[in-house]
Order: sequence, then C-alpha cells, then structure tokens
Amino acid sequence: MPYALFPSLVIFFTVYSQFVLRMRLQSVDLSFKNLNSKLILTLCTDFWIFSSIVSLFMSFVLWSVVLSSNINVTKTYPIVTGLTIFFVSLLNVLFFNDKIGLSNVFGACMLLTGIYLILK
Repeated sequence: MPYALFPSLVIFFTVYSQFVLRMRLQSVDLSFKNLNSKLILTLCTDFWIFSSIVSLFMSFVLWSVVLSSNINVTKTYPIVTGLTIFFVSLLNVLFFNDKIGLSNVFGACMLLTGIYLILK
C-alpha cells in the first residue's frame, strides 16, 4: 500500500465533511431555542449531512489504520492536520466568501513551508 494513500484519504474525507456541513448548515438556525426534534430529524435525514457524517467516520477509520501501521506518525500527523486546515480554509474563501487578511496568507505560507520541510 503506498505510503501517502491513507493519509491523503483522511484529508479528503475530513475536508469534504467540513465543506458539506458548512454548506448545508449555513441557513439553519441551530440556537438552543430553535433546537427541537423535528429540526434534528430533518438534519439527520438530509442526504448531504448524512454523507458528511459517513465521511467523518471513514476519516476516523482510515486514521486508525494509519496509527496501527508502520507509518511515521510524527511526520504524518502535522502534514495531515496542516493540509486539512489549509484546504478547509481555501474552500471557505472560494465558496463562502470568507475574508482573509495578510496574517492569514502569511500563516498559510508558513504552514505549507512547514509541511515542505517535514517532507524534505
């Protein structure tokens, strides 16, 4: 099994789940006063929300495989975490019009530089 396959799938499933949850929940008022069984049932039966839950579960299973394998977790964990943060942030900027400042760009550059140095 290639070294990067499972960590890459962990990143994919986690980013997919975060993106879909934000897409589907941005128009829902989840405050405690509006939280009722009908809303919870509606959310649980939504195909996209269900797919994001399945995606998170797949990410958990694949990460468990990574932890139980001979993959160097001291290198893999910061790479997976950093790339997940980077891609979720990028999708939020592209699809949800999140604003980024100079410090965000600088932080993303540092994050990618750190990943590059870990891989080197």
